[in-house]
Amino acid sequence: MKKSKIRVYFIAVMTMVMWSMTFVWFKIANEVYPPFTIVFLRLLVSSLVMLGIAKFASAEHSLKAILNLGYLAIFGSSLASIFFTYCIRNIGATRTEIFTNLIPVFTAVFAWYVLGEELGPKKIIGIVVVLAGLFLSQMKSRKKHYQHFAAP
Repeated sequence: MKKSKIRVYFIAVMTMVMWSMTFVWFKIANEVYPPFTIVFLRLLVSSLVMLGIAKFASAEHSLKAILNLGYLAIFGSSLASIFFTYCIRNIGATRTEIFTNLIPVFTAVFAWYVLGEELGPKKIIGIVVVLAGLFLSQMKSRKKHYQHFAAP
């Protein structure tokens, strides 16, 4: 395997590890700080990291691209993080994480509605599977107690 591919896989694994650690950190921080403070600190740190990365990038950016990034930062990151942190505080990290499975569903539906992308059979089946899984994971289990099988 090439050295560059190993590096990419390492970065992907580290991204997943860091993402999973945010749930632990949110759970701990939610006991002390309000959601706005947590989101502010998270976005401040990530912005500083991204500015450091952008310093080494040699790409030119148009005003439209910068405005789109601002829109994404406000709606895709800030508001989403505030709602996410609020949900962790109120329903817990595990149940909140289950609902992040809806992100691809909303992405597919909005891409179809806003961008006119095709919503073919595979995507529809995927949406149904995700919704069914979400529904099943949120159902309360009904355990039947069979008293006649219990040992005396």
